[in-house]
Amino acid sequence: MAKNEQTAEAAAPVTEAAAPATDNRYVKVTVPEGNEAGIEPGEYKRVELIRKLADPENVRFTRGEIAAFLTKWSGQKVAYQIVFQATKGGAGVKAAQKAEAAATAPTEGAQAEGVTA
Repeated sequence: MAKNEQTAEAAAPVTEAAAPATDNRYVKVTVPEGNEAGIEPGEYKRVELIRKLADPENVRFTRGEIAAFLTKWSGQKVAYQIVFQATKGGAGVKAAQKAEAAATAPTEGAQAEGVTA
């Protein structure tokens, strides 16, 4: 019986489960009039606003600038990671720069024809 008593004492105490984090995926952000980004004032879904600000055809803000705008407009800290997740793999400034560089770079066949030995 002494063995059972030691096992019971060594067991970790039971704690309550942590409260789930709030879901911030569908947060709305209110853009004020006369904002420095040149976006029409109104209420936007955060992800749509991020993509609109990152659109290369629009204003072309960096991810850091977008995070700063969202922090200012929402009154809550918006991490760079949030902006990165919304813009990765999609159209954005870097994607536009890569497409432009690819369009202006000569093809391999053109380089091979121009080289004489």
